[in-house]
Amino acid sequence: MAPKIQKTIWIINQYASTPETGMGGRHYYLAKELANQGHKIYLIGASFNHLLRKPPKLNNAFKIEEVEGFQFVWVKVPSYKEAHSKKRVFNWFKFAWKLLKLPKVIAD
Repeated sequence: MAPKIQKTIWIINQYASTPETGMGGRHYYLAKELANQGHKIYLIGASFNHLLRKPPKLNNAFKIEEVEGFQFVWVKVPSYKEAHSKKRVFNWFKFAWKLLKLPKVIAD
């Protein structure tokens, strides 16, 4: 039997969350299951969206925390008041722009 190859996987979704901050959702549970299979996982989500119950507080542009065997990377983005807001659209672009800096934050 061939040895298992550990892969480093980045799962990027602006609306990803943990059960503590939001609902968790498919991205969270996919990351958890892949981590259980031995892969190194980075789940990357925005620090604010209108679906979060408890947005994380970030002092820097990024925050990496260990969550159930994988790394959750929060990307600091501006908040907005409602789902149908122009600031929400700005938030989308800000998140995408900041993703360009991730290779400097995540070595893998």
